[in-house]
Amino acid sequence: MSPLADDPAQASILIADDDASNREVLSYYLRRQGFEIVAVGDGELALTAIAERHFSLVLLDVVMPGLDGLEALRRIRVTHSASELPVILFTGLDAADAVDTAGELGANAWLAKPYQLAELLAAIRGQIASPTILARTV
Repeated sequence: MSPLADDPAQASILIADDDASNREVLSYYLRRQGFEIVAVGDGELALTAIAERHFSLVLLDVVMPGLDGLEALRRIRVTHSASELPVILFTGLDAADAVDTAGELGANAWLAKPYQLAELLAAIRGQIASPTILARTV
């Protein structure tokens, strides 16, 4: 088990979501859980943040203008494996083909909006403790 699983205060999470209110709610909630949070508004800023510092996990919205979450994930996986940097995708999209694409690109988990904050927290803690790859639906 990773030491980060026992001490979330040591874990840093990058949130990439183009919706400012979503970033604010997630940041507030996760800080109250003891995580260090960096929040950005698009995929390009997420890649810049990842290049500049280490994160324990990335929460990545799929639908964003410019560089979307799937393309950002594709680029993240060029330099960081799924075990080195877990990525949880979240979106209002519920299409099985989008989930399959996310799995093929190396996503660790997928959460459909609207999700429960407790569900998100469980996914975060699980991926930090023991990163796994998203199972394909087919």
